[in-house]
Amino acid sequence: PVLVRRNAPGASPAYTLVFGERRFRAFGRLQGHEDAAVRSRHAAIPAFVVEHHELSDAKLAVLTAEENAQRAELTAWELARNVVDLK
Repeated sequence: PVLVRRNAPGASPAYTLVFGERRFRAFGRLQGHEDAAVRSRHAAIPAFVVEHHELSDAKLAVLTAEENAQRAELTAWELARNVVDLK
């Protein structure tokens, strides 16, 4: 499953993806699959949901940077961007 934070009521977007960006993108590709049976089997993506007051913006940035840093194919530019985002 992915991890999302439910944003404050009335906020747009309603959710912020915390973990599972690659999984989320793969799910999106399944939604565009030509086979209707594949699309119907993947109608919803499993997710853990935390409330906005349980996960601050600062903690969200740290968790996102940690997940990105664990990717094996991370480029030097992406790593540097993570460091800058944390400052």
